[in-house]
Amino acid sequence: SGRPVIGRVAPDDPSRTINWTNGNQRLGAAPARPPAFRTPEGYQQWFNSPEAVAAREAIVSYPIVFASDGSFRAEDVPAGRYQMYLNFYERRQTGSGFDPTAGWLNHEFEIEPMPGGRSNDALDLGTLELKTRRIVGSSQ
Repeated sequence: SGRPVIGRVAPDDPSRTINWTNGNQRLGAAPARPPAFRTPEGYQQWFNSPEAVAAREAIVSYPIVFASDGSFRAEDVPAGRYQMYLNFYERRQTGSGFDPTAGWLNHEFEIEPMPGGRSNDALDLGTLELKTRRIVGSSQ
């Protein structure tokens, strides 16, 4: 069911080289937005409500496959409102610990209902801008 979602990610700094396979990519249903609350207790009451719990339990993620040029594809994504979160890492040259973030992107979009719930026509999100981390004392 669903349809393919395609696009391309480009760094906001064209001189940056991004390893599109080194990162954390998530495409899933956009989380339910809570109504405005005046108190933390009101928020907790909404958060624990059967509707909010059911919405969190129904969240499904879809794998995103990246090519070396920053283009991507996700298969069989049904109609609905989605959030794509992308975070790419740079390889640490020396030492241990976590790889530093190279860049990140959050993008929300919607897939309209399709006849029969399926389409082979890809939804093209176009070129999305990756916000890159500035490196102090480097040409990148």
